Amino acid sequence: MKDQKICLYLIQILPVPDLCKLIIDYKNYLETQENYIYHISLWENISSRFFISCETKIPTYSYILNGDHYIANKDRNLEYYNFTHISYQIRNMILELIKAPDKEWRQGDDKMYGILSKKIIKKFI
Repeated sequence: MKDQKICLYLIQILPVPDLCKLIIDYKNYLETQENYIYHISLWENISSRFFISCETKIPTYSYILNGDHYIANKDRNLEYYNFTHISYQIRNMILELIKAPDKEWRQGDDKMYGILSKKIIKKFI
């Protein structure tokens, strides 16, 4: 649809349909390349900061004891947090929820992780 509109505008300026098609194809190629480069650099920035944050000499752990006592700690290395404004601990909890084997387990963990996440966020404020 977008390419069709562009083609209509181009034909008014340049009445050679084959050339208009080449221009649109080249535009699409450039957009694809720019998107690819953008997403690769974003992935490299986010993933490298995440792994650097996880590789501290003294790791940060927040945890839940007996389902009712919450120990929340702020990330020790803030590179990932400063770039994304999300604690790498919270990211790990979300990944654990995604991997949960069944719905009941996921719902129970979600409630506990939600409380723990809020406590971790409060450590950053």
